[in-house]
Amino acid sequence: MGPVRPARILVELICDLPAFYFKENFPDFILLFYLFRVPMVLMLLTVSMLSGLNIAVGKVLGEALASGVSFLSWLVLLIVICLVSCAVLMLYLLNLSMKVYRQIDVVPVYQSLDQLFWIISGLVLFNESQEYSW
Repeated sequence: MGPVRPARILVELICDLPAFYFKENFPDFILLFYLFRVPMVLMLLTVSMLSGLNIAVGKVLGEALASGVSFLSWLVLLIVICLVSCAVLMLYLLNLSMKVYRQIDVVPVYQSLDQLFWIISGLVLFNESQEYSW
């Protein structure tokens, strides 16, 4: 039984209680009830930002290889190391958030933020903003 199991039990216990129960019995801790999912959102925000960064770095890798850069050059190896390290960090943070919080809470927030940062990376880095109309 590692340190994650008691944290998950505490999270499930607090998330299962209705808000009026906290207001009636623990009025000093009502802010805790509303801020309890903030670490989850911050972890998923980090994962989504890394996902948008991976898209941009992958595009740089594709452009470098298409321009004729050798596959074993230092630039390509550095980009591949960056891609792999970001992917490992994304996987770790996503799994950690799913260990502590429920998947029904994690997955929709993750997918929404992921799509948001994909759109932002496309708009900013790939200059797709010219393709959209107001």
